[in-house]
Amino acid sequence: MDIHYLYVPVRAYVAAIFFLLFATPVLSQTVRYVREGGSGTKDGLSWANASGDLQAMINASANGDQVWVAAGIYIPSAGTVYGSGSMFEGKDQGGFKMKNGVEIYGGFPASGSPGMMNRDWTDNITILSGNNLRAVIVNDFISSSRLNRTAVLDGFTLSNGYASRGGSNQKPVCFPDFEKSAYYKKYKRLGSRGI
Repeated sequence: MDIHYLYVPVRAYVAAIFFLLFATPVLSQTVRYVREGGSGTKDGLSWANASGDLQAMINASANGDQVWVAAGIYIPSAGTVYGSGSMFEGKDQGGFKMKNGVEIYGGFPASGSPGMMNRDWTDNITILSGNNLRAVIVNDFISSSRLNRTAVLDGFTLSNGYASRGGSNQKPVCFPDFEKSAYYKKYKRLGSRGI
């Protein structure tokens, strides 16, 4: 009777250990789903239960998570409204607030359970609108919360924004990654703290 020994090179063991150590964070990544109006339980854990609240899904996301957004128009909640006597009277300080380490992708079909391969930001237009009342994207730019390139906004059309905070002579302190995103339609910028 012949006994055959299985020879596994050391490189295979090293590769397996490397995969287990470094692939685990990727496997634990959470994808949250947003669809205009929401669906099902609206917990955002699947397309069938997509949330209608983009900001809630961003807030619930941790470093390494993604938020997938279906075609539609999304308007951030109102913030504090500037009072009378202000040059920005009637405009509010609301806007979507991004997070470092969270990737936000638009361009998914508005129906079904599409995957990343079904994403098409030119056919499935996903609009983030300030509704001519507020900024579309706004973050506080203190040193501890500055956005960097790990904050990704990809596949969106930003429109009808109104940025009214900050000053034009401020140094850039916010470096999010805006990929495949367009800016168009009535866009008024009065400062550098919002888009």
